[in-house]
Amino acid sequence: MYDIVLVYIEFNRRKAMSNDVEHKKHNKLNTVLDKITYYFEVGFTALILIIVIIKGIELIADISGYRLAIIPMEFERILSAAFALVIGVEFTKMLYKHTPETIIDVLLFAIARQTIIYHTNMIDMLVGVVAIGGLFAAKHYFIYMRSKKKNPVAREVAKENPEM
Repeated sequence: MYDIVLVYIEFNRRKAMSNDVEHKKHNKLNTVLDKITYYFEVGFTALILIIVIIKGIELIADISGYRLAIIPMEFERILSAAFALVIGVEFTKMLYKHTPETIIDVLLFAIARQTIIYHTNMIDMLVGVVAIGGLFAAKHYFIYMRSKKKNPVAREVAKENPEM
């Protein structure tokens, strides 16, 4: 009987050690994926900023009477492709993080893309804006407020700054 108990204890100890190793590998993979998605987001942001600057120069040249086409594509097509890539990056984050915050972020980007890129009637625009506002409210009240309740430091900050 004593041998069975020792074998059981050893088995559980090894299982716990393997779970720790798997957890560390999972955390390392999440860290690497976080860095990759962060750099993609920064790259997309810089690319969109450069395109906006170039399109601004084209607009100023067009107003001045010069026909200048540095980027021949329409801005809406560029923005649509950029939104699709950003949604893909956010979707990737959602797949490996499994948090409500990432799900809300994907929905925010998808609704923003639909609202900004596809110019439909005013009712659709209003529904998109209300949906984005609702998602921001849900993100604030259900995610950030819940984390403040769990985190004692955040509770103290919230007590000192009630307007937050």
